[in-house]
Amino acid sequence: MNRTARRAAERQANKLANKETSRLLANLATASPALPAVEPISESRPLPTSSEISPARLAANRENALKSTGPVTAQGKFVSSRNHTTHGLARKNRDFQLLPFENVNEFHRTVADFISEYSPKTASEVALVHALAESLWLRNRAQNFQTWCFDESGILLNEKKLELYIRYEATYNRAFNTALNQLLKLRAEKQKAKLGFEAQKRAAEKHQWEMMKQQAAAEHQIGENVRQKLACRLQNSGFEAQFFAELEKTYSQRGLSAGATAA
Repeated sequence: MNRTARRAAERQANKLANKETSRLLANLATASPALPAVEPISESRPLPTSSEISPARLAANRENALKSTGPVTAQGKFVSSRNHTTHGLARKNRDFQLLPFENVNEFHRTVADFISEYSPKTASEVALVHALAESLWLRNRAQNFQTWCFDESGILLNEKKLELYIRYEATYNRAFNTALNQLLKLRAEKQKAKLGFEAQKRAAEKHQWEMMKQQAAAEHQIGENVRQKLACRLQNSGFEAQFFAELEKTYSQRGLSAGATAA
C-alpha cells in the first residue's frame, strides 16, 4: 500500500473514531441527570478561620495531611518519579532504566558480552563499555517501538510517534558510535604510550651496552699495553734504562731535567 492510500485509510479511521466519540458524549449527556447549579463564591465572602472550624475537623484535616505527603522512602520516591515514563528514551538526567516488560537478564547478558569483548581495565573503559550496552539497548527499543506504529495489515497508525522513534534510533546510533570511538581511541593512546616507554627502555639499554663495550675496549687496550711492555722487558733487559736515558737527554736539550718534569 502506498503512502497516499495509507494516509486516506488513516483519515477515514480518525473520522470514524471522532463520530463514535461524539455519539457517546451525546448519549452520556441525555442519560445523565442535570447537575444542580453551583453558587459561585463571592470575592467578598471571607474564608473560614481556624477558630470557626471545630477541633475534630481540624484534627481530621491534620491527620489526612500527614497521610497525603507522598512517598517517604527512597524506593517509593524512585518509583513515583517514574510514574509518567512512557518509552524511557528521553533519559532524563541521563538516567538509564529498563521498562517493566523488558528482560533484565538479557540486558545483563548484553553488558557481560561487551565486557568479555573489550576487557576494560580502568574506570573510564568500564564506563564506556556500559555506555555501549545502554546505547545499543535503547536503539533496539526505539526500533521495536516503530513496529507498534503500524497495525497487523501494515497501515500506519501514528506517524508522529514513528518520526519520534526514528529520531531516537538515530540518536542512540550516534551515541553507540561515539562511545566505541572513544574506547578505541583510549586503547590506542595507551598502546602508543606503552610502545614509547618500551622504545625509551630499549634505547637506554642500547646506550648502556655501548658504554660497556667502550669500557671493555679501553680495559683491553690497557692490558695489551702492559703485555707489550712486559714482553719488551723480557726481550731487552736494558730497554727501560735506555728509555729513561733517551728521555733525560731530550729534556736536557730543552734545559729541563726528567726529575723536575716528573715533579
